[in-house]
Amino acid sequence: MPEGCTHEELPKRDRKKRSKDEPAKGGEEVAREAGASEGAGKAADAVLPRERPDEWWYEYLDHTADVQFHSWGATCEEMMELQGLAMFDYITNRESIDATDTISFEVTNAHNVETLLFQFMDELLFRFSGEGFAVKEVRITELDTANWTLKYTAWGEQWNPEKHEHGTEIKAITFGSMHVVPPGEEDEFEDDTITAAPLDSWRAYVVVDI
Repeated sequence: MPEGCTHEELPKRDRKKRSKDEPAKGGEEVAREAGASEGAGKAADAVLPRERPDEWWYEYLDHTADVQFHSWGATCEEMMELQGLAMFDYITNRESIDATDTISFEVTNAHNVETLLFQFMDELLFRFSGEGFAVKEVRITELDTANWTLKYTAWGEQWNPEKHEHGTEIKAITFGSMHVVPPGEEDEFEDDTITAAPLDSWRAYVVVDI
């Protein structure tokens, strides 16, 4: 956990989905933030954060003593990215994070989409808990489904306990309960309490240990 980051037992967070009245910051706006300070992450010059349409987003679902992230996206990359954003919105309030720096990394050694998603989220969590990097936006720049590898760039800044909201600590990503639904397949988890994502979208359910 980053120095100065303390967590309390907080009430369970509300189920969250980005609404049309609460637009997300688009790629150009986050990129402007990234270039606002001298020497800010150089990767922003090469790749921009993805624009986020209102209809592709995420929500939090109850799951015994833990919490489950449900995300859906037009592509596999976007679905994974939104899982990462759901995680950081649970740890803190991403609106309080400035995109003053970038990190880039490659995730390898996966053997299917679930293990790749797990390693991607585990890597993002390590960047926060081990290095104190709070993520505002993330974009998967390369996805190789033949070898199950990916490369990503994340925008954000170092954790500042005086600036950033203290949300709920996430201890680990739980692999056993991870579930990915490709486009065209029926979602066996869907019920009246879960947002019905478009059938042609990529959907994922990830349980995290809190």
